Amino acid sequence: MHLALLGGTFDPPHIAHLVAAETAYRSLGIDVVTFLPAGRPWQKAGQEVTGADHRWAMTLLAIEGVEYFSADDREVRRDGWTYTIETLEAFEGHDVWLVLGADAAAG
Repeated sequence: MHLALLGGTFDPPHIAHLVAAETAYRSLGIDVVTFLPAGRPWQKAGQEVTGADHRWAMTLLAIEGVEYFSADDREVRRDGWTYTIETLEAFEGHDVWLVLGADAAAG
């Protein structure tokens, strides 16, 4: 299976997230795009962020009805700061693409 992981704070999930996911799906020949809401994003230290459970629920609503979108709650369930590398290690041996928003890629 060809998988794309779209990580983000998703506070809230919005049309640009969905467009990025759709573009990845259509451009990369992958089977599914998995949204990975960050539990406690280290990049947002010192900033107010909506609770992880609420962002998880919003993400599920945003992708509802799109058969090639899924969501994974491993980062939401993780204690402490969430780091992309820890999540990627869980997918070792799989054909995975990492999809980032411009804000994450820049910094």
